[in-house]
Amino acid sequence: MIATEDVDKLMELVHRIESTEGILADWSLPGGHTESAAYEIARTVCRRAERCAVRFMESSATDVQPEVLAYLNRLSDVIWLFGRLIEHNAGVNSRLREDSNGGPEFSRAW
Repeated sequence: MIATEDVDKLMELVHRIESTEGILADWSLPGGHTESAAYEIARTVCRRAERCAVRFMESSATDVQPEVLAYLNRLSDVIWLFGRLIEHNAGVNSRLREDSNGGPEFSRAW
């Protein structure tokens, strides 16, 4: 059973990682580091589980804990941040957008 406290613990972890000086706070290109790429796959699986839980909740007469969705959502945030933390600690720049001569940010993906 997932409790509100479990979701709160994940939120605390999110805030702790986000407070890391210099950690990416923008979109990123996955796969810049082997280990962070594995976290991207884990995050994909977690998001898939979240979508499945939503479909189950919408189609089922069985009551499902609302904390399940909140937990899966926060868990995917933590997984994403773990990948960014690995890249940050390894000195990998995975930012999707780069500053261009002080002007607007443009995507490296285009």
